[in-house]
This record gives sequence, C-alpha cells and structure tokens, in this order.
Amino acid sequence: MKIIFIDGLVETLSYFSRRMSLYFEKNGYEVWFWDMHKPLESREQFESMSDRQDMLLVTFNFIGLSGESQFEYDNEISIWDAYGISRVCIMVDHPMYYENRLRGNLQHCRLFCVDRDHCKYIEEYFPPLKASFLPLGGTKLAEKEELNDRKIDVLFAGNYVTLEGLLKHIENLEPDMKEYLLKLANVLIAHPDMTMEEVAKKCLVEDFDDVTTGEIKDFMHNMIFVDLYVRSYFRRKIICELAQSGIKIHVIGKDWDKAGCGRPENIVCLGVMDSLGCLKTMQRAKISLNIMPWFKNGAHDRIYNSLLQGCITVTDSSTYLDENEIEKYAVIYDLEHTATLADRIKEILDNPESYRDMVDRGYEYAEKNTWEERAGYLIECLKL
Repeated sequence: MKIIFIDGLVETLSYFSRRMSLYFEKNGYEVWFWDMHKPLESREQFESMSDRQDMLLVTFNFIGLSGESQFEYDNEISIWDAYGISRVCIMVDHPMYYENRLRGNLQHCRLFCVDRDHCKYIEEYFPPLKASFLPLGGTKLAEKEELNDRKIDVLFAGNYVTLEGLLKHIENLEPDMKEYLLKLANVLIAHPDMTMEEVAKKCLVEDFDDVTTGEIKDFMHNMIFVDLYVRSYFRRKIICELAQSGIKIHVIGKDWDKAGCGRPENIVCLGVMDSLGCLKTMQRAKISLNIMPWFKNGAHDRIYNSLLQGCITVTDSSTYLDENEIEKYAVIYDLEHTATLADRIKEILDNPESYRDMVDRGYEYAEKNTWEERAGYLIECLKL
C-alpha cells in the first residue's frame, strides 16, 4: 500500500506528517508526499502512478479535501473520488472549525479527533458521522543537554493573539451577539473545566426558550471566537504572572511583545520558529511550560515534546491525561489557581535535580506517545 501525505500548507501539520511517515516506511509501506508548492509537478507524478486503488491519503484538518483547485478532477469531483482513494482526516482542532467540511460528502473518509469530547460532538451534531480518538503525538530527537547545563529557565512555545485583535473579528456582528459571545467567554474563564459545547448548550438552553439541537449546532461556529479568546486570555495571564513575579521566561511565537505585561524585561521573545527549532530550543530549557488549548479530554504535543526533550514539564491537565496519571510525569497546575504557579516554578528552579526521577519517568512515558506510535495505532484502527 502507498500512503499519501500532503506537504507545504501548514508547517506543523507537515512536520506531523513527516514523523508519521517514518513508521510507515519502517514497516514496509511506500510513502509519497504531494507538495502543494509544486502543484503541477505533484499532479503529474500522481497521474503517472499505478495501482491507485491501493492508496491511502492521510491528511490533517481537511487539507486536500476542501475543494482546492490542484486536487480537482475535471472541475467536478476530487481526484480522490475519481480514483477511489480512501482517506483519513485527523482534526487537530475542535470540529466546530470544520462545520462546512463535516456537512459535505465524507463517505470514503475516516475521521479522527485529538480529544474524546470532539468525537462525541461529531456523533451528537453530525450523525451518522463518527470519529475515532487519536491523541496528538510527540517527537524524540537524538541528543539533549543535561538538566543543570541548560541556560533557559522557563520556556513557552506558542503564539500570542491580542485580545483587541480578536475583538475585530466580531466588530461587524450585532451588539447583542458580541455581548453574548463575551458573556460565554467569561463563563469559560470562570469555569475553565467546561468544554466549549457545554457552555454554549448550557447558556443557550437557559437564555432562550425551546432551543433545538440544530440551533445549538448552528450557533457553535460563533464559538470559534470564544475558543481563541479564552486561549489568549489564559496564555497572557499565566505568562505575565510569571514575569511579574520575577521569573525570566523565554517565549517562542508571534506578538508576545504586544502582551502588555507589567515587567516585560522578564519576557525574552525568541520569535517564530519551525517545529524542529522549537524542539531544539526545548532541549536547552530546564522547565517547559504548557498551557493547554481547550482540549478537556485529550492531550497536546507540547506535553510529549517537552518530556521527550528531557524538560521538567509543567502543564494543566485534562480528563484523558488524568486517566493516564500525568502527575507522575509532569508538574500539574490548575487554571483556576494560577496565582500559585510562580512559587511552584521558583521552587523547581531552586533545585531542578530533585525532579530527575520525574524527568526520567516522563521520557519513558512519552516514548510511547510519539507520532510514530500514533501511526501504528492508526494502522490498527484501519486494519490495514
């Protein structure tokens, strides 16, 4: 069987694909990458291949399945449909981001979500579609520095989006809708254990008579703003609290110079890096901080990457991570009580070697949670 991946649109997703491809190649599968930066060349190579019925497309976030012109066949159907190629799509964000895709023809596409609640969401709001659970994975590099030799005390890898910038995305909405979305965001900030769909459903049922499942489903697209808003809120809150307490924290990603923290001298902006650059920088950090996106029943690759680079990993948790006893491998904090996080990090930095056993256990645990392992599990699910 030939496994097809798509390269060139989103760097992180291309990197995930490259890591998964290692498993397939080691296990006798032929792997080929469609390069979106070379559409004509990729199309010619694809058309010249034989045995197209023995192919599987593995893609993320519906890349290649969203009507892109380079994947069209006679301007009517996709090349995947034309040649009867089976598809796997892994959604690394909440399904509400892909409402239009989920309403389309997915007869020959197997869906995977990175959060178990996302799977339930699809079953509830997009029947008869179903999705399987496939957590995000980590990447192990060959070498890493000794803990005491690392020059970066605390590292966070992730962009910052200004709240003011996010508000521009809803400036054309009716005032009542803008006010309502901010209300939902504040409910989540006060109750960060709740999911996006729980808050939307709870508030809509309480505030409007006889609201239907279909109306809740249609409303969920508005929750994309809420999702981005609360993510940025907590990222800024935590990073600025650490800086305010005197902890120097290195940040990878865009726009941290716009966060408006009270002690900006304690925030070292490293700029945007690709996936490999992030991993290599993690290898120079004593503590790698994770602030989960709103995955309340899943994991994030930052956790596994941090563990695999030998960092002391500090993260909030989820139902899925709790079930996997993440507290054995990482230092856990609570989004409702972030004020105590700075003292905990200072205590770690005073004696990082006391966390050596946790780091070693975490490394062994994360070795079972790499993208190569995820590829193996994918094959099991598909029974290939």
